[in-house]
Amino acid sequence: MTVAAENLIIALALAAMVVIPLAESALRAAFNVGIPGASSIVQHLTLFIAMFGGAVAAQDGDCERAVRESLAALAAGLDPARAGEAHAVLGECLGRLGRPGDALAHIDQALAIGTIAELPDYHALRAFLLQALGKPDEADRAAVDALVAAGWDPVVAAALRERGLPRLVEVVSQ
Repeated sequence: MTVAAENLIIALALAAMVVIPLAESALRAAFNVGIPGASSIVQHLTLFIAMFGGAVAAQDGDCERAVRESLAALAAGLDPARAGEAHAVLGECLGRLGRPGDALAHIDQALAIGTIAELPDYHALRAFLLQALGKPDEADRAAVDALVAAGWDPVVAAALRERGLPRLVEVVSQ
């Protein structure tokens, strides 16, 4: 998605967050009717903007902003699938910021949710974080989990070897 499209989506969501309460107020004053679910719609738009903003910031490499926005989205309350995505963003960014312990905690929470657990990248990231924390046995097991999630894709195996999982060949060959 282009930056212009991302900005348009955020602008439309923000505009809706302003227009819906104003329209609700005007309709109540003029016709004594409201917009069904208006407050719920605005609340969901707020969560969407926080979550989308965190993902865009992570994609742009602004991990500090991504961490702030993802934590705010989690604090505001997300449905489980979106919470998994927020934890995945936090895991990636905290890892980049040199906080592997915190990153691992969020990756573990993300992997506990079905949609994220299907993605081999997060299993591989878990392996790298465990390795950074000095836990080679757990890192090897997580690397094998990544390979299983990837259907034993040789590209994933090569990426894991490149990132310094020295015992991976031994584990896989056994």
